Amino acid sequence: ELAKSFNDMTRKLSETQRQLYQSDKLASIGSLAAGVAHEINNPLTGVLTYSSFLLKRADDQPELKEDLEVVVRETKRCRDIVKGLLDFARQSQPEKRPAAINDIIGQAVRIVQNQLSINHIHVEQCLQEHVPPVSVDVNQIQQVLVNLLLNANDAIDDKGGAITISTALIRNRVPRAANPAAAKDSVQIKISDTGAGIPSENLQKIFEPFFTTKGQKGTGLGL
Repeated sequence: ELAKSFNDMTRKLSETQRQLYQSDKLASIGSLAAGVAHEINNPLTGVLTYSSFLLKRADDQPELKEDLEVVVRETKRCRDIVKGLLDFARQSQPEKRPAAINDIIGQAVRIVQNQLSINHIHVEQCLQEHVPPVSVDVNQIQQVLVNLLLNANDAIDDKGGAITISTALIRNRVPRAANPAAAKDSVQIKISDTGAGIPSENLQKIFEPFFTTKGQKGTGLGL
């Protein structure tokens, strides 16, 4: 039994070491991608500036104006994607502040929208209006949302599918006098997808760092 236990421990340590190495490699790739995104931002600004300038001079040329409007619109979209990547990659100290959950969700979806579109995955946002601000660390919540969206992307097969994100204000009916902490209202985020789902035997492991069923491709749910 001692030998078996020692072998299990050695195997787990070896697996953890491999996962840490993969995580470190992904962090390096992330830093490189952030640098590339920053460099792309400069020529994008030039394209947007000159195309906007030409657009103002094309009032008497409808066909040219229409083409330039497409260039300006798509360049702005690229700029927003790059800005989202840079904001997401920027290191910051954890800091809670009042923030709009619906806005955080929208930004997270924009970051991964292109990757989801390639796999023919539609994102449906059922966001309740007038949800009050909540005190959160925006970067951390956004990171969790991005991780869940990417995992949903991996779980859905090549034929495509859908991811549904919803928010709701949950009114707590517990009397404040009985339990002041539990009497607070809360904001709920629900994410579901049409993928295979997580096997019941793995549900208790979803918060374990690096636990994955995707072999070399995965690093865990990131929760």
